[in-house]
Amino acid sequence: MISVDIKHKNSFMKLNIKHRVLILMTCFIYNFSFAQTPPISSNEMDEQYTPKGTGPLSPTAKSNSSFSGSGSSDYPKNIIKFTPTLLTRSMVVFGYERNFHENISASVGLGFNFNKDRIYSEFGASMRLDERGGIRNELSISDVLEASEHSGVSPYFSIAPKFIYESYFFDGTGFFELAFLHYANKMDFAISPDYSPSDYRIVGSRSLKYNYNMFVLKYGYQMVTEGKLATTHEFFFTMGYRLINYTPVIATELEYTPGSTYRTEYSVLQTKQTTQSVMFGFGY
Repeated sequence: MISVDIKHKNSFMKLNIKHRVLILMTCFIYNFSFAQTPPISSNEMDEQYTPKGTGPLSPTAKSNSSFSGSGSSDYPKNIIKFTPTLLTRSMVVFGYERNFHENISASVGLGFNFNKDRIYSEFGASMRLDERGGIRNELSISDVLEASEHSGVSPYFSIAPKFIYESYFFDGTGFFELAFLHYANKMDFAISPDYSPSDYRIVGSRSLKYNYNMFVLKYGYQMVTEGKLATTHEFFFTMGYRLINYTPVIATELEYTPGSTYRTEYSVLQTKQTTQSVMFGFGY
């Protein structure tokens, strides 16, 4: 800014044009030189505009995402598991997983069944790989399981190595397991209430037991939450081979009155039979 003291205004106006220009140029240069500031170096600008402290924009701030990244370096070393989808199979199962390497874990599961496996009765029993036991007059497994009544709990057991890999499409990890599973159903054979007691009779013991041994490939996806108490969430598909050891039921029709009236006699064999089937499933 160029300024001239008011009390010297008259004296300034008396000067010739050459002197006036000289004075104005001197004042202009003087003011311009003091208006400039030294240039700021890049380091100084970084210091001025780099956030300080531990706020969300600070250099050391961490993401507050609910789930961990796709890498497996932060994978938990120990995981306690519960599988709610097995409740639909009438089983309560808890598991434990131990991570030995960023790509390898081992898991075990323990539990029990509290009722019949109705899903197997409706869908899995018909997926047999062989003929129906090869025993004459044997009832189908579906019919036996549908009519029978649960008589007691049986243990559930599983063991599996787990192979973990990075997911390139989601915020989590992919995995597959090669698992062995075992569980059983204890039941008492019964007849549908639609049948009249005069139409049948049950001979001998009514106790049944079905043992299932399965070799399963499980493929899935897992997310790990962050926070003081981390949790994991697995979604998986399974396919495998099921070996079934069971007590068969034989139905024999007897003529007890001359003519065309018959009654059916049911007996549970004490000699166990073995059959095979394939299995498919999914869970959480």
